[in-house]
Amino acid sequence: MGVNNISIINSAYSALEAASAGMTVTSQNVAGASVEGFTRRQSNSIVSHRALNSWDFGNTAFSVEGFSRFTDGLLDSQMRDQKSKSSYTSSLLQTVNGLDTAMMDPSNSIADSMSSFFNAAGTLASDTSSTTNIQNFAASATQVATRISTFSDTISQLDSSARANLTAILDQANTIAPALAKINLNILMGSVPGNATPSADILDERDRLTMQLQDLLGGKTIINADGTATFQIGGMALVDGQTANQFVNTDVSTSVYNVQLQSGDGLKHNIGFLSSVGATLTKVGGGTYQAPAKTAFTGGQAGAAFTILTDFIPKLQRQVSSVALAFTRDVNTVKQEDGTTGITPIFGYKNTTTNGPSVITTTPAAIGTYTATQLMDMSDPTSANYDANVAAIVNGASWDPNLFVSNIAPGTNTVLSIDSTAANAIEGKRSSFSTPLSLITSNVASTIASWKAQDNANVTITTQLNNRKQSISGVNLDEEAANLVKFQQLYGAASKVMQTANQMFATLLSAMNAA
Repeated sequence: MGVNNISIINSAYSALEAASAGMTVTSQNVAGASVEGFTRRQSNSIVSHRALNSWDFGNTAFSVEGFSRFTDGLLDSQMRDQKSKSSYTSSLLQTVNGLDTAMMDPSNSIADSMSSFFNAAGTLASDTSSTTNIQNFAASATQVATRISTFSDTISQLDSSARANLTAILDQANTIAPALAKINLNILMGSVPGNATPSADILDERDRLTMQLQDLLGGKTIINADGTATFQIGGMALVDGQTANQFVNTDVSTSVYNVQLQSGDGLKHNIGFLSSVGATLTKVGGGTYQAPAKTAFTGGQAGAAFTILTDFIPKLQRQVSSVALAFTRDVNTVKQEDGTTGITPIFGYKNTTTNGPSVITTTPAAIGTYTATQLMDMSDPTSANYDANVAAIVNGASWDPNLFVSNIAPGTNTVLSIDSTAANAIEGKRSSFSTPLSLITSNVASTIASWKAQDNANVTITTQLNNRKQSISGVNLDEEAANLVKFQQLYGAASKVMQTANQMFATLLSAMNAA
């Protein structure tokens, strides 16, 4: 009788422990419902099993085997990969948002200002002695120069911002990497015999850190059989087990080709680009050109920054510079009625080699008579028509569109050496710039439109994956409320059993003492 009472008490005590564990997990689920990356847990209770504290007294006890997370390994892997894609497109759009807005504003349009300039040239041709016509022509020339230099400055600011952002991304990754390596160590320590799995909190933190790295760098996360995480970028490990490597030369303020990954042995591996330039290829008909360099960053915020810095911005800079060079050459070289006399140079570039206000008003012979569209193509290192001499001019510091200026300032004393023939010739250049200007606009518009379409698709896929994850790993507060009631009832019932058993045991002792 006494042995059975002891068995009953121990079984009830085990039930109390199981109910307590259930209430603890339920409270964790409720508290973690709004925490990003939290995974719903459950306590695994066993009934009709020998409890640890009642081994010798039967098989009708309760036992808590452990705690499990509701996860799906394949779904988690899909979400990590999708995080890289979503972060990539959203970062692209965020980076160029200001430029997209600026280009939609007519007050910033280079095409509109050029159209006004050509109109002013046509008006000037009707009367080159009119002060009003001269002032209108000078003002429109200044507006063109301002629009081109301002747009070029916007591109330069975008470049500087992207470089600073990339540096911050790599520095942040250097902070997360050792944290993940430490979590890997904790996972290994938590996987000792007797523990089915490490703490759910540790596994949640592992998943949060790997998701952050996917967001920042793209790359690839591998969850190993022992529960640790390996994170690779470009086939090289940033984190492998308890080892965390580091990005070095993360300051990309002057170059985007020097990002390296340093391993624990001190060796450095190129990671920003496999090389500063791509492979040299042979052009059809002779000559060579450069294939695009390849980067290991193809996703995440870092991948977006490299796309902006190595593709989007250089292409836009080449296009604007080509237009400015061709425009300066075509306008400044028109001839007056006699066919030999030139005009007052209208446009030029600030001279960076002097301290004075001198302006370079002649363009280099290397650009010849090529159109702006041809110059764009010939200065592109990936084009089969690439010409190193032209590229050096288009991308050169002396003819940076940031330095583009009008050589005639509107004012009461503005004097122009120009006749009707020359003015008409300038107005006749209008058609030469409609195509290259539309290329600049369409390049930005089509590229951003493509990114928006990709981002919309990524948002849809991410939403679907999140919904699937929530159905498995998410916390349903109604369900947790029901579980809490269930565990409370179990706790109350076990308490009542213990109370009754104690009373029975006390009655038995009293009877024995009376005898």
